[in-house]
Amino acid sequence: MQHIAFLFECSVSCADPINFNNQPENQTMEFKIEDTIVDTGKAAQGWDSRDASSKGQKLYRSDKGRYYIVRTSQGQAPSAEFVSKEAATRWILLNGYELPVELKISWSGG
Repeated sequence: MQHIAFLFECSVSCADPINFNNQPENQTMEFKIEDTIVDTGKAAQGWDSRDASSKGQKLYRSDKGRYYIVRTSQGQAPSAEFVSKEAATRWILLNGYELPVELKISWSGG
């Protein structure tokens, strides 16, 4: 697995990749977000964007249950940010996916 290190400054809420596996068929990235390292290859679940308004985004649920969005755009370094469960719920529904059980419970207030 080939890793390329990126060293970029970013605001508190978003992160640039620490490591990035540049193999299209198995692309994984690591980000440091708010003093936490997240690895897309170790995420518990991930959703690709289907809606034009979220093009170039992918939502992940970490193995610890935190949701984060990775944004990719040609010519720019990928970035990531944590999002609330409410924001993750809206993103999943906007993109036409069924909500995972833990979001159905929080969405219904249970």
